[in-house]
Amino acid sequence: MQTKKTLGNLLLLMTAVIWGLAFTAQKIAGDRIPPFALNGIRFLLGAFVLIPALFVLDRTRGNGRVFLSPKNPHFIDLTKRELLGGIACGAALLAATIFQQFGLLKASPGKASFLTALYMVFVPLWGLARRKVARPTVWVSVVIALCGAYLLTGGDSGGAFVSGDLLLFASAALFGLHITLVDVFSSGTDGVRLSFVQFAVAGVFAIPGALIHGAVSQISFAWADLFAVIPHLLYLGIGSCGIGYTSQIVGQQLSGTPTVASLIMSLESVFGLLGGVLILGDQPTSRQIAGCAVILFAVIFSQLPLGDWLARVRHRPTSASPAVQGSAPAADPLAGTAADSPVTTDATPLKTAPVADAPSPDTAPVPDAEPSDGGDTGADK
Repeated sequence: MQTKKTLGNLLLLMTAVIWGLAFTAQKIAGDRIPPFALNGIRFLLGAFVLIPALFVLDRTRGNGRVFLSPKNPHFIDLTKRELLGGIACGAALLAATIFQQFGLLKASPGKASFLTALYMVFVPLWGLARRKVARPTVWVSVVIALCGAYLLTGGDSGGAFVSGDLLLFASAALFGLHITLVDVFSSGTDGVRLSFVQFAVAGVFAIPGALIHGAVSQISFAWADLFAVIPHLLYLGIGSCGIGYTSQIVGQQLSGTPTVASLIMSLESVFGLLGGVLILGDQPTSRQIAGCAVILFAVIFSQLPLGDWLARVRHRPTSASPAVQGSAPAADPLAGTAADSPVTTDATPLKTAPVADAPSPDTAPVPDAEPSDGGDTGADK
């Protein structure tokens, strides 16, 4: 069980790395392609990438399932839970990414990353709606991580409110809802199938949004813009979606704790900063480096089993305890109770009374009697 949890946390850490490095690709592609069209392309690309992966996984796992086959009732092998869960997760994921992309157009990247990191707070809040209360250490870790995220962003714009902040705040709430929905539907489902459905739903729903948004705002993009950002789109579709979000679902299945999962995935801010340094040549300040250290501490602190340690210390026997010294105190109280108890004293003559009366001359004919009547009854008593 602990091995599965560790593997799940490692997958979530890999997800944070992929998402952090995808921030630069999302920013560059978003400057040329509108939000609905950008997300539609990346999600549909992520769905197509998972189709061959599902064929390979079904064959290697030997689960008797074939993803696409005419023998399936509806050609696609999906359970009802996988279909419903994928629709719910896909709708939440599309809404979260759309709000985030529009917010990035109006807010600075520093404040955007800080407000997006607020999904760490919304995950335990969504958990309260399900009557799932996180451990006190997790709540403390959330507060610590938020402080680290603020240091990491450098308190951009002097804390002034801009129009994109509300969109990013809504995006954080929807990302928290998406993580919670993944926790709800990941149990009893194939994580890769659930991921495929959510990408397909998000990509299909983004198409009419792109048409409506383009007609209303009169925003369009040329094929030259699309070809210019193909490498970034491939990373967003294959890396961020196909690998990243699938690793999130499988990682949450193995981890089992959505609040801790959100804290681990919040490390995307740290890796986003590293990606900016390596790709864009950004120079982090000492305050941002301190924020990385604080977030790392918060994630580690959330994993510490402090409750178990305190319980062990509270129930640890002292050196003067009779149990430690090897005497057998448990037998003495029981023996004393048996000797002093009136119930035990009264019960003894009842058991010996039939034995005393058995050799009486009046009962001499008993050996000739049927053993199933009087003899067995007296012995039982």
